[in-house]
Amino acid sequence: YMTLDLVQNTVKKAVSSVPLNQRIGLILHSDQGSHFTSLPYAKLLKDNNITHSVSFRGNCVDNSPIESFFSALKTECIYLYKKLMKTK
Repeated sequence: YMTLDLVQNTVKKAVSSVPLNQRIGLILHSDQGSHFTSLPYAKLLKDNNITHSVSFRGNCVDNSPIESFFSALKTECIYLYKKLMKTK
């Protein structure tokens, strides 16, 4: 279950992993979920000089490349790992 705290902590962790000299022109794309459109989230992005890109309401095509990526990641890593563990 995704909460505002989880989303904010994830952004903080991601930002802290990027060297200061490389934190230029960062863009974070999300849907219009309540946690992504909240004022605390907007402030967090602004404080870290991150441009917030938001998909249009009802336009699932905006997220299709990343959805495809995570589908492949799950198939190739997680599901394969589970299958290998069952055979042991």
